[in-house]
Amino acid sequence: MTKLDTGSAWQQTIDRLSAASEPLSPDGEPDGIRSCKPVPITRSASEAANRRRATVRSWDAQGITLIRRHDPESITVCWSDATYGRYSDQLWRVCTARRSAVCALTGEKIRRGDAVFRPSPNRRHRPANADAMILASKLDAFPSGVVAARLDEALAA
Repeated sequence: MTKLDTGSAWQQTIDRLSAASEPLSPDGEPDGIRSCKPVPITRSASEAANRRRATVRSWDAQGITLIRRHDPESITVCWSDATYGRYSDQLWRVCTARRSAVCALTGEKIRRGDAVFRPSPNRRHRPANADAMILASKLDAFPSGVVAARLDEALAA
């Protein structure tokens, strides 16, 4: 058995990779200079707006199994979603929507400025459903302490 010179094997590998990555001249030989220049990618304002709209998540209302109204400013939600996890007794507070979205309970469009309930921020971590919103007007019929144990009960209220 012969012992390989690891230094020369390594150097051969580097030499071959270097030669393969050099551009070729018209006669097929390595050119030595690179002619490729990076091209900046620019996006128009409409493309950026389309990308933002595409990120609006349509939440599955079937994942909301329990809503308990504490007071006009807060509710507790039992939330379950196959990709975003499960939250039992998650506190949501009323606020103003800062962007357009879709109501997680009814699927209705939420406009910027609408009163909505959102998961209350946690100092330790941001919940996976932090972007979810429920239109506050859909829960106005819930007096304090009332519980809707199923989605169809919540929508009938």
